[in-house]
Amino acid sequence: MTDTQTLVLFLAKSLSDSAKDYTLYLDNFFSSIFLAVALEKLDIEVMSTAQINTSELSSSLIQLKHSKEILEWGHLRVATIKRILCFLWQDNNWVLGMIIAYNYLL
Repeated sequence: MTDTQTLVLFLAKSLSDSAKDYTLYLDNFFSSIFLAVALEKLDIEVMSTAQINTSELSSSLIQLKHSKEILEWGHLRVATIKRILCFLWQDNNWVLGMIIAYNYLL
């Protein structure tokens, strides 16, 4: 885990005992599968954009992003990794992200 991700985890641990009511929205600078799993263990939900070099991200989503294929706006591809819904969504450009909130989706 990077220093910045460790800081996010440290700050999340300092939240009140009612942390179960929290959803963290992270920028792609902070996101990782490992951090999302660690936050889930604290009962904190996560929604985040992701960088293409995010470790453990779905290789199929990365390959599609590298292809630079342009699809219809709103097109969505998903993959599940360690109970985390990873997605690639077509906006003006491809947007990578991950969600570990709303577990009913998984």
